Amino acid sequence: MYNVGMTANYRSYGKYLDKSIDAIHSGIEYVNSINNPYSKESGIILMSNAWELLAKALLIKHSGDNTIYEKGSKKERTISAERAIHKLQTLGFITDLQEKPLQQLISIRNEASHQTLPDMDEPILFHLEYYAVRYFKEVLDANFKQYSGKLNKQFLSVSFDGVTTYSDSVKKLIARVRKNKGSDAKRAAYLLERGISFDGGEYMKQSDFDKIFKNTSRPMRGALKLGDYNRKADMIVVVPIQAPTGTRADITLTKSKGSTITTNIIKHATDDDYPYLTKDLSMRLGQSRHNTLQAITALGMKNNPQFHQSVRSSSSSSVQKYSDIALNRLKEHFTD
Repeated sequence: MYNVGMTANYRSYGKYLDKSIDAIHSGIEYVNSINNPYSKESGIILMSNAWELLAKALLIKHSGDNTIYEKGSKKERTISAERAIHKLQTLGFITDLQEKPLQQLISIRNEASHQTLPDMDEPILFHLEYYAVRYFKEVLDANFKQYSGKLNKQFLSVSFDGVTTYSDSVKKLIARVRKNKGSDAKRAAYLLERGISFDGGEYMKQSDFDKIFKNTSRPMRGALKLGDYNRKADMIVVVPIQAPTGTRADITLTKSKGSTITTNIIKHATDDDYPYLTKDLSMRLGQSRHNTLQAITALGMKNNPQFHQSVRSSSSSSVQKYSDIALNRLKEHFTD
């Protein structure tokens, strides 16, 4: 990522930076708002505003005030958010792949500012908003180190829904467009495609987007730039890990057949988690080993991480260990 080396008048870009940080914080707050009926649009608008101000601050620092104004406007009209961000990409401050989610978010913002938004799956918006915040921090840290401490570092994200991604949702969206050319889905897909295909000039027209579906049966295979982004970009899911202190959780990425991200968390057992061998349980319960094992089987404890963990002791054998929860459950079983 490009780092600005030249100096400029701080007063020229400092006001943009201060407000850009205010806007990104406010955008995150609205995205996570529970009771605000306009939270989706508010979050998108504010995050886009944050990026527009950050981009213009960086352009001023790099090339001076004139670079953020439309040619011939006599400094009465600044360039649009999409052009400001595209300039960052052409100057090397962000990569082409980093620009793509930002331009999609700006495209949606432009729609929300002037019309009503079409229905759009949450994983699509989460993906765009996540990268908007992440890249915002990266650009801020790389080019305005004195401002790094002003951006909050921890944000809560909680999800009780299934694990799906931007890629999954975009594929479903395109499938809906193909089935029903006049559906609301077509407008949503167009907003994403016009953002991702923006090259610094004008947005693609809706009619040009519609022609893609008339001329090809598989638009995601090359006709749509959304397809290329789907293949190149990393997808995002939030995976909360609940574990005792001192536990290590390893998340392994492997190639899967489908597009959905499947997360396997390998929990490494510790003596604190599973302190009892089978003989320990028998002694504490005052039962024979045979009775203890029968109860363990009857209660379905084996291979249930709440109760049991098989710990490899050598290349050919394992020992069976049990938790405090298992001991208490067995005590209840023998008391009943």
